[in-house]
This record gives sequence, C-alpha cells and structure tokens, in this order.
Amino acid sequence: MARKNARVPKTQKVKTANKSKPLLFILFSVSAILIMIIIFSLNPKVEDKHISSIQKNDEFYGRLLKDIKNSGMGTVKADLDCKGPPTSITCRAVVQMDSGEIVEFKYTHDMTSQPCLSLGDRVLIEMLKSNSTVRVVRLSEKN
Repeated sequence: MARKNARVPKTQKVKTANKSKPLLFILFSVSAILIMIIIFSLNPKVEDKHISSIQKNDEFYGRLLKDIKNSGMGTVKADLDCKGPPTSITCRAVVQMDSGEIVEFKYTHDMTSQPCLSLGDRVLIEMLKSNSTVRVVRLSEKN
C-alpha cells in the first residue's frame, strides 16, 4: 500500500536544441545570396544599356590597324576604302575616341543588311581577347 503523503517527483523539462532555427538561417542566407546574384546579373553596365536598345545589325567586328590603349565611346570621323561585293564589303573606319585617341580598323559586313558606319555615328569600341580584334557597336547615328 502506498503512503498518502508520499511525494511524487516532478518531471523535469529537458531542453532540446531548436533544430529549425539554424536551418531557417541557412535557407534565408542562401535565398538572399541567390537574389543578389540575380539582381546583379540583370543590372547591365552603362554601355550595355545602350547596346540592348540597338539592333543586332549595328554590331561590327574588325581588325585594328594600330593598337589602342582602352575600350570606350567615340565618334566616327571617316569610313574609307570600301571595296568588295555588297554582301561582303570591307571598309576602313576612323574613330575619334572620347579620350581623344584616334582608332583605325578594318571591318567586313553585308551591305544589304548592315549599312557602313557614317560620319558622326556614335560607337562603342571594345577590345576583344586578341588585342588586334575589336567589337564595334553603333549606338546612334550622326549625333
């Protein structure tokens, strides 16, 4: 027979680690990083904003006739010596960069779908991996 006044031991609460907090923190951190990567990859450079608004046929690839120091913006001063059939005409362009540097390059294009560069056209000149090759993008005509 059990005693009436016997004390029953209290059950102790055992503290357990809250495993969901670290998991939520990791999930939140990874989500934040992914969102930042997406935002930065969608935020184009200043020149790219101009490029995205132009047509694909305003892009030329050429060979420098003399090395240049930097990529950048410029204005076409001349487009000379255009020779060849209309579907594969080769021209020599002269561009004055905004930095003052004069750039000369030869480029070939299909005249039936892509007109030559013209005096006053604003262009972006970008040096490619090969120091003698450039990508030229016509940003606007005759400013």
